Amino acid sequence: MRRVTTLAVVLAVVAGLLAMFAFTALSDRAGAAGSRPEQAEVSLMAPGGGFSGPPSSYSNPGTAVAIDTTSFPTDATFTFSVAGIQEIADDVYCFRLAEVDPPSTVNPITASELCTAVSADGEYFALQSGPLTLSAGEHIYILQERVVSGILGDELTLGNARVVAEWTEPTAAVGGIALLPTISDSSAYNYIALVGVAAAVLFTLAAGVRHARRRFSGD
Repeated sequence: MRRVTTLAVVLAVVAGLLAMFAFTALSDRAGAAGSRPEQAEVSLMAPGGGFSGPPSSYSNPGTAVAIDTTSFPTDATFTFSVAGIQEIADDVYCFRLAEVDPPSTVNPITASELCTAVSADGEYFALQSGPLTLSAGEHIYILQERVVSGILGDELTLGNARVVAEWTEPTAAVGGIALLPTISDSSAYNYIALVGVAAAVLFTLAAGVRHARRRFSGD
C-alpha cells in the first residue's frame, strides 16, 4: 500500500515537471519576436535608351527617378545593379548611379561604378554594387554609362538597371497557445505526450489506491 502511494506521489512530481518544461518550450518558441526580409526596387531604365556621348565620358541612357530615403526604414541599405548582354568580349562598358542637383549638376554616387568583364562574345552579365550612401530625403537619380574600350552601337544590350532597397521588418510576438499548431520542433509535443502518459498512470494508480483503502476499511 505504501509503495503504491509513494509511486503515485513520484509520478505526480514527474508530471508536474514535464508540464513545466512543455510550457517553457512553447513559450520560448511562440513568444519570441522575429523578423522578415523586405525589398523594394526602382528601375532606372528608359525605353529605347542607348549610348549618346563620346566613349570617354558618361552619358545618361536611362530615365530620371525620384527616391526618398525617408520613406524607408532607418536600417534600409541601398545597392545599384545592372544586367544585360555584351556582344563583343573585348569591349568594356561601365555604369554608375548619379544624383541630379537641379537644374543640371550631376553628382556620381561614391562606389557605385560597375564595369563589365565578359570572357566570350554574346555573354550575359549581372553586376551589383555594395551598400551605397544616398542623400537623406527625396532626390533625383539617373543611370550613367560609358564605353571604356570598344565602339558605340548595338554591341551592348542593357536589360536591367535598378536601385534596390533592403531592410528587415520586425514581426510581433504572439502568445504560445495561439501559435501551438505552427510549432515545428517536436520536443514540445514530446513533453506534452509524456505529461499525458504520466497523468493517465497517475489517475489509474489513484483509483487503485482509493479502491484498496475502501477495501481495507471495509467500505
